Amino acid sequence: MKTMTFIALAISLTFVQFVTAQETEQPQNVKETIALLNAEKEIIENEEKEALRVEIEAIMKRYEDGEITQDESIKLKQEAAERRALNIENRKTIIANKIALIERNGIANDTLKDNGYTLSIGLGTLDRDDNTRVFGIQYKNNNKVKDTTHHDVRTFSEFVLATSFMYSSVNDQSLSNSPYDVSDSGSFELGISWNTRVFKNTNFLRFKYGLSFVWNTYSLDDNNYFVVDGNQNNIVEFSEDLDKSELRLTNLVVPLFFEFGPSKKTIENGVTSYNTLHKVKFGIGGYGGFNIGSMQKLKYKVDGDRVKTKEKRDFNTTDFVYGLSAYAGYGGFSLYAKYGLNDTFTDSTLQQNDFSIGLRIDF
Repeated sequence: MKTMTFIALAISLTFVQFVTAQETEQPQNVKETIALLNAEKEIIENEEKEALRVEIEAIMKRYEDGEITQDESIKLKQEAAERRALNIENRKTIIANKIALIERNGIANDTLKDNGYTLSIGLGTLDRDDNTRVFGIQYKNNNKVKDTTHHDVRTFSEFVLATSFMYSSVNDQSLSNSPYDVSDSGSFELGISWNTRVFKNTNFLRFKYGLSFVWNTYSLDDNNYFVVDGNQNNIVEFSEDLDKSELRLTNLVVPLFFEFGPSKKTIENGVTSYNTLHKVKFGIGGYGGFNIGSMQKLKYKVDGDRVKTKEKRDFNTTDFVYGLSAYAGYGGFSLYAKYGLNDTFTDSTLQQNDFSIGLRIDF
């Protein structure tokens, strides 16, 4: 209890010392304070002129890009100049009023708190909405000029989640003769993608690219499992009754698509963007990547005891994977299909290509 009391007292003294330091470090001499305020007038003028220069450059870029006409650019530049001139006048008036207040009362307390930099420390406070307070410590630049430039958002990112049934053609046999249980074989994808507008003034065509982890699971039927014999993969019958027999391949791939479809253009707070929510879209392309892991999982019973084994090895799988893919959907949901052009196994009697069809979600 004494320790807690001492800690609380130490924190309180530290906080009081900090607040006292803030108060004593503020300019107390009237002449010095007035001199600082007069110097700030020049800073204000330079800030507003710099902001005007940035605005005009943004307006000229929009004119050069064909987004606005010459008359519109002249009007926008005039409005920006008038606004900045009024800002200079108003901000200097505020400084003049502060100087008059100091001269009239002969004191200089708390006159600079709205300008420059502010540092404050508090305990038990929540983070502020503007993210300037972290764990009770707030830092704020009061001289920061608001960014008024025009931004054109040409690229945006999405999280991708996809799941599908997977059909494997083995040695050109029909699906009815496939060694896999189609209802229990599938593919799962998790990744991130970026959409970039191809043309400057229309979002009808987008280039979509990203990075994804893909897990392909092959569920063997008829109590069979994989046995590796040198460079050959053999499907043989297991000695016990299998509850589960599956081979899972983990791939790291780069999907590439051209995406088509309408979108809604919005301009808000100087930011131009295109929204594809509640819009129809189509994508066509492919993927390429690497197989980074293979594992066979078996589940069965021996004398009533449950046994689960996991075997991680090469299984003669292809290192480089690639294929074709397409999707069609509405908003964030799409039906998609993909076909693997590479053989699943190398130098094996099992010549296999995979075809998947399922649901894709772009967050």
